[in-house]
Amino acid sequence: MNAEHGWQGQPPSFRPPFRLSLRVPNALKTYDVKDTAYLSSRRTVDMSSSNIRKNHPIRVAVVMAWYAPYRVPLLREVARRKEIDLSVIYCARVEAGREWKLSEKLPFSATFLQPKRITRFEYKHYFGQSSSIEYPKGLLTTLRRISPHVVIAYEYHLECMISAIYALMNRCAYVTWSDVTEIHDAHMGVFRIVMRKLLLARSKALIGSSSDTLDHICRNFGFPRPRAFLSILSSHLEDFMAPAYNDSTATRDDCDTFRLLYVGSLIPRKGIDMLIKAFASFFRAFPHSSLTIIGSGPEQENLARLVHLLGCDAAVEFRRHVPYRSMAQEMARHDVFVLPTRLDVFGLVVAEAMACGLPVICSRNAGAANDLIEGNGIIIDPDKEEELVHAFTLLAKDPPLRRRMSESALRVLKRHGLQSAVKGFVAAIHTAAGQTMLKET
Repeated sequence: MNAEHGWQGQPPSFRPPFRLSLRVPNALKTYDVKDTAYLSSRRTVDMSSSNIRKNHPIRVAVVMAWYAPYRVPLLREVARRKEIDLSVIYCARVEAGREWKLSEKLPFSATFLQPKRITRFEYKHYFGQSSSIEYPKGLLTTLRRISPHVVIAYEYHLECMISAIYALMNRCAYVTWSDVTEIHDAHMGVFRIVMRKLLLARSKALIGSSSDTLDHICRNFGFPRPRAFLSILSSHLEDFMAPAYNDSTATRDDCDTFRLLYVGSLIPRKGIDMLIKAFASFFRAFPHSSLTIIGSGPEQENLARLVHLLGCDAAVEFRRHVPYRSMAQEMARHDVFVLPTRLDVFGLVVAEAMACGLPVICSRNAGAANDLIEGNGIIIDPDKEEELVHAFTLLAKDPPLRRRMSESALRVLKRHGLQSAVKGFVAAIHTAAGQTMLKET
């Protein structure tokens, strides 16, 4: 990896500057939640507990930085639960740089705020990626209107700190919902780590989008494992695949070309430069192969020049944008999906490719690797070109192996479907509510 990327090779291990011990309340030790556990734990909790009053549903406010379509199915199913009265607060309409279209009507109560930018900054160690701090105007007013028993805030942004202060002042439960992993946090400064510790200290439960997230927060921040719940970030796949089910053309044609696919932003941390270099080496031995790169970003011109320099223009296709509703059909026309990312908290597109029956070549730096790659793909070091070339060669030479991986992908996703994610999410709500609503009864 180049020096400007902030580190050479694998990022260093996460080392918090200090450790905070979080005690589990005695009342929690007698409270169980049905069919939900932290990773391999067999600890269970009764979802129909008499602790939750039938005539008084748990009012839950979910505070999110922005709207994301892949979160909608999970929130929709949670909102359908009779014991939960769900409201979602979006602090912005769409994340900067995304081309998602907002649904005209969401299947749950939603409020959109108008953020006010305070400052903009650039991550020194995240490949030059920029971000900003924005004040969620109207958040406190909206929370007071909802008057929740439980506030669930996504990640550790400014709106999360405001939500935690509201929860403290109004004696309601605060829950952290996070995607971050150890590799993501490896270069976080002291201020960000302190923010995480303060919010986790206030959290009655933790919702993690991957097992890597839960392991990182419980191990490095001392969060109690019995209060940590997995709600994996692949719960939208039924909705994602729906257009493909109705399209008979969404299948791989029987040509001889071995087709590789990448979908994502064209930014340095995604590792597309290494993907192109590896493909160029592979292409010399397998001229009947192609690489499709779907996405846009500031690196597009540099990547196009690299393709030309390596002499594989005819085999590499750049497609700036494919509508979200058409992505499943497009994926199904390829043989193998590749995610060579140098850093991703999860890598949602891996699950989407698996749902389309594609074997996956996945970077070990993606949070999805440990949860989703089980006999259905190959995990590689994104900084080693030879590992990518070897993976391409292995799958190109062995179509039966690709078919077995495709079948395995669908089996893995059955274990990590929508209802599994809903169980973990609802379990966290009940755990948090059990520490606040019991005081009202």
